[in-house]
Amino acid sequence: MNYDIAVLQRRRLLAGIEIYKPNDPTHTLPACDERNSCMDGRCPTCGSRLVHALGAFARSDGAGHGYSSGGFLLNSFSVPENCDDKLDTSAVRSALEEISFRLEDWSSWFVGWFGIFVDSWGGNGRKVVALAFVYPRDFSNDTIIKGVLLKRFGRSVRRLPFWQAFPNMLHFEELLYGYTYASMSRPEAEPVFDRFRLAELALNYGQHCIADRVVTHGLSIKGSAVVASPGTSWQQFRDKFSPRKRGNLTWSTAQLQENAPL
Repeated sequence: MNYDIAVLQRRRLLAGIEIYKPNDPTHTLPACDERNSCMDGRCPTCGSRLVHALGAFARSDGAGHGYSSGGFLLNSFSVPENCDDKLDTSAVRSALEEISFRLEDWSSWFVGWFGIFVDSWGGNGRKVVALAFVYPRDFSNDTIIKGVLLKRFGRSVRRLPFWQAFPNMLHFEELLYGYTYASMSRPEAEPVFDRFRLAELALNYGQHCIADRVVTHGLSIKGSAVVASPGTSWQQFRDKFSPRKRGNLTWSTAQLQENAPL
């Protein structure tokens, strides 16, 4: 995915909320533009900006030589299709916090995040939570991560196949955008454009700051860039993050807008 697709998703999400919950202003997203990022966790453009900043760091010299990444589906956190109930994901965040704590040392860094995706290919399906992470390459850490997830969630945990062979910025970056179709049966993902499905997913998330879906250590923010900061463990991306200025819809995304389902 990219920023242009996120812009289109936000436009269609706002239209969907107007129709889906026309008399409930609590579901409306805050204003957001390139000069003033709202940092609402339901805003795909803020998710896109955060993905860009994290991906730029992971590919920089400050991240070190190589990193590991992975993602897991959590079957115990799901709602059926056509359900707009809010999912309680506090236990998912708690699991990422434990993983971060267990992996932390004087020189390490870690980014973990989670989101909801539609477990179907281009249509209706249950909405299920998945988490993902990236950290300096150290295969001994894989055992720690699996142990934490199995202890907390048992057999409901399933490793996700990579959705892209060569992601735009990060593997499973779509979970931070927040609105995607994917499936365990094929290693691909595609953005949600349907207005009503977008609105339904926004209600599944509920109102929250995007920082609530991200756990880090060893990182800080300098201007609009994420940089290594050994020993740093407090929460980032709540009110410090300055969005990177981006352009309007590209021609290819404008074509997507024409062809996207209503």
